[in-house]
Amino acid sequence: MNLGFCGAILCDILKPTMIGLGIILSVVTLLAWGFGDFFIQDSSRRIGSWPTLLVKSLVGAVALSFFVADEIYLLFNLPAGQLALLLLTIVVMMLAILFSFIALRDGKISVVVPIISLELPLTVILSVFFGHNPLTWLQIILIALIFIGVLLVITQQRPNWRGDRLSFEKGVAVAGAGAICLGLGNFLVGTSSQTISPLLTIWSIQVLALILTSLWFIVSRQSATLWLAIKRFHPSTILQAIFDNTAWVTFAFATTFVSIGVVTGISEGYVVVAALLGIWWGHEKLKRHQIIGVVVTIAAILLLAVFTV
Repeated sequence: MNLGFCGAILCDILKPTMIGLGIILSVVTLLAWGFGDFFIQDSSRRIGSWPTLLVKSLVGAVALSFFVADEIYLLFNLPAGQLALLLLTIVVMMLAILFSFIALRDGKISVVVPIISLELPLTVILSVFFGHNPLTWLQIILIALIFIGVLLVITQQRPNWRGDRLSFEKGVAVAGAGAICLGLGNFLVGTSSQTISPLLTIWSIQVLALILTSLWFIVSRQSATLWLAIKRFHPSTILQAIFDNTAWVTFAFATTFVSIGVVTGISEGYVVVAALLGIWWGHEKLKRHQIIGVVVTIAAILLLAVFTV
């Protein structure tokens, strides 16, 4: 019995355990993202999007530094292709984070989150395109239902066929841009985690975010804004940093155990957590057609997550 054969047997034995661990990490991601988005909105409205982003990136960069100290040298020895992948991941995620923060600050969380959740079908499409895994008719129908549900959620007045101009909720356009960036970002983070390192990928994103947000405060001469944010400090600012960083770390690790599509599908259930928090504790009010849209969107996303698995 050679070593290769033994290794194959060991992999077969451990495979169910690894898949189970990936599922558990995906569920943790679901919960952490749900609470993270809720506290991001609260913090952004209290002290502003840029100070909130600064705290999030600072907490992530510092906390993860203790775990990646032995891996940082890899950044200087990466092949050109992997380095380009990591840089692209960082840039896309920076845009995704910024758009999401602005959308959560300006809009209703129960409206913004379902729109941002369009990252799921985009991530699935990218996974299908690059992984050559065709979509089933059921998945196509569910994706169509997501778009219909989102259309109901983002309109302040019920749609009609008289050609009236629709009035959109605040934060909708930015949330849409965030959804596109997050869809691409999910795929890139998963790919970088699989080919480079989960912790190093997330740490690199947070370090660059910290550098860029710090430069923004310096260049724009917004030190007064930062000082005001410090004086208005609220526990939600730290909580959003803890939950959001936890979510990205568990997401990155989960993609090393199961496929990116499976992890994204399960973790997209954070939409339910964030929306319910916004409605119950944030005292947000939705019109009847918007409630229908939230229900349709969440149900379709959850079903799509199940059938993606």
